[in-house]
Amino acid sequence: MFFFSQTFLGMVQRLATVAALLLPFTSAFLLPSSPLPRVPSYRSASTRTLSMQYGSLREKPLKVIIAGGGIGGLVLANALQRHGIEYDLYEKTREYRPFGGPIQVQSNALAALEAINKDMTERIMAAGTTTGNRVNGLKDGVTNKWYCQFDTGAPAQKRGLPLTRVVDRPDLQSILLEYMDRSRLHTGVEVAEYTQLADGSVDVTLTNGERVQGDVLVGADGIWSNIRGQMHSESPGKESATYSGYTCFTGVCLARPHDVKEVAYKVYLASEKYFVCSDVGKGRMQWYAMLGQPSGKKVPDGVQGAHLIKEYQGWSREVLELLEITKEEDINQRDLYDRPPLLLKGWAKGPVAVLGDAAHPMMPNLGQGGCQAVEDGYRLAQELSKITDRGDVAWALRMYENQRLVRSSAVHGLARIASDVLFQSKLLFSNPVIGSFVGLMMTISMPLILEFLYQNVLDESDWGNAKGRLSNMAAYEDQSNTYKSVREAQQALASKERQLQPN
Repeated sequence: MFFFSQTFLGMVQRLATVAALLLPFTSAFLLPSSPLPRVPSYRSASTRTLSMQYGSLREKPLKVIIAGGGIGGLVLANALQRHGIEYDLYEKTREYRPFGGPIQVQSNALAALEAINKDMTERIMAAGTTTGNRVNGLKDGVTNKWYCQFDTGAPAQKRGLPLTRVVDRPDLQSILLEYMDRSRLHTGVEVAEYTQLADGSVDVTLTNGERVQGDVLVGADGIWSNIRGQMHSESPGKESATYSGYTCFTGVCLARPHDVKEVAYKVYLASEKYFVCSDVGKGRMQWYAMLGQPSGKKVPDGVQGAHLIKEYQGWSREVLELLEITKEEDINQRDLYDRPPLLLKGWAKGPVAVLGDAAHPMMPNLGQGGCQAVEDGYRLAQELSKITDRGDVAWALRMYENQRLVRSSAVHGLARIASDVLFQSKLLFSNPVIGSFVGLMMTISMPLILEFLYQNVLDESDWGNAKGRLSNMAAYEDQSNTYKSVREAQQALASKERQLQPN
């Protein structure tokens, strides 16, 4: 059974780590409307010396160099712009093209985006599909029976946060680009390496040979980050990353399941694989098929659909129907990797810091990878906006690290544990008694996890939007013309499923 499997020790270690990380946040569970506790940091004497030595920012404005123009880098650019901080963003692709499927922008990330630019966030939310007012949960991949259902709307509404949306990645990127200063965006070039100078600034060498200088360098260059690699003297390649044990096929198809009005997100579990599907709007469903196999085992293009249909034979028709109607050109495969949290190494060194996947690449099971990058961008800009002397840069980056490292590491650990549990679903659910017990445990634990994920991580000065929604809860009802709450959607779903049962 699972509890004696080889992965059990690793899961126990991760659970212990997550439990230790969550201890400072106990008050957030006991007092769910309160913000997360802040981790103190203190300026050193050497930092104060630098402040006196290099003078006020009034004489020369702070300049930030951003390496990487993915979601995290674009959010940081907009957040810096909000505070009037000068920046230059370097992105290796020559132009942004429509690429990538829909992604979840959950309540905690939307709240941070709203603080950065409310008009921008309203555009993002309007472009997306609301999923936070519908049922989400786990099902048996073969029998189609529900193991448990989750309410992602209630913890968000409790804190006045926006409801989770699913947004097409190209739409999200386009809106973020539209609101930033495009003259500060440099495409077709990336940061190759950097050198910290004696005056505390950083000299950056670009891949085209050009050199630029700034006061801060931020690595937003993804899981294979050059900045993280140089900062911690590690290879940015796969040899220093952790393979999850499974490959992920993704697809988007035109489909309207019978329960789409009531259900947003479903995870189907069975033997050594699992399947995830979500409504992503515009009459489409997005799905993820996770198969346990060695890394690097690529299924040839053109036969991936047939391969998956064979792999999922005997599963629920809900799964097979999505696979059967998906066009071959709309299927992609990638192996999933993450990296250990930088608990000991840290996110910042001198004038250099990392964010997003460069800091905390994580499994996709909680849908929080991009959301944590948004929180990073908000927090980093907040800390940089508070300094008045160039010598305070290292202190501000340390404050950013202190505010973000523990929370993101806990999310990373929870995502990894979820990955391990789902991957071991054969052992978990082969026995009906164990399956019922695990379903009960998930029913109990998921609300607590969601309470933790959907925290108010904003500075108090940015609580205005949340307070506005809390004073007018009817605003949530205006966001959907279907159901006012997940509870109402659950009742409608139960009624519909009873009608579909054979007499």
